[in-house]
Amino acid sequence: MLATTTGLAACLITRTEEVRVLPLLTPPRIQDVQGLTSPRIGALLEVPETDNTTYAFRVPVDDDGVTDLLQWRFFVNDDRDCVPQDGGLNCEPVNQPTPHELPSNGMVRREIRETVQLPRLGCNKIELYVSSRLRLSGNYRTPDREGDLDFRTWWIFVRPRSDTPPVGDGGVVDQIEACPFALQP
Repeated sequence: MLATTTGLAACLITRTEEVRVLPLLTPPRIQDVQGLTSPRIGALLEVPETDNTTYAFRVPVDDDGVTDLLQWRFFVNDDRDCVPQDGGLNCEPVNQPTPHELPSNGMVRREIRETVQLPRLGCNKIELYVSSRLRLSGNYRTPDREGDLDFRTWWIFVRPRSDTPPVGDGGVVDQIEACPFALQP
C-alpha cells in the first residue's frame, strides 16, 4: 500500500502552454565601402544645377536574415515631424514615398540603387531608411518591429548655374558652409 501511495505522490500533471519565441532581431546595416558606396557616408557633396538635378545612389546593406525581404525609402528635404492639426496630430510626411523592396538573394550583402531628385538650390538633405518592414502609415520612418532599422543621412549642395539670378545678398540661396553634415554612427 505504501508503494502505491508513493508512486501516486510522484506523479504531477502539468498543463503545457505553447510559448511563442520571436526570432532574434538582426537589423539591416547600411555599409560605407570605398569603391562601392556612392556617395560616401559623411561626405558633403556639391553638384551643379541642371534642368533635372539628380544624384545616383549606390548603397550596400548587410543583413544576417538572408531570406528576409528588406524595405527601404529615401526622404528628400523632409524634416516634418508630427504637427498639430484639427482633431489631433498629423505625422504623415509631405510626400509619402512608396517603400521599395529589396528581395532576398541568399547573401548577407545586398545593394540599393536609386536616382534621387534634388529639388532645390543649396543644401538638400537625403535620408535612407532600411528595415525588414517599414510602417505604411503614421511616421513612415518607423519599423514594424522596434530596433529593426538602420538609416543614414547625406547632404548634397546644388550649386546654381551661372545664368541663375542671384538671391538676397547676391550669393547662393544656401551657402555651402552652412550646409550641416556629419558622420553618423
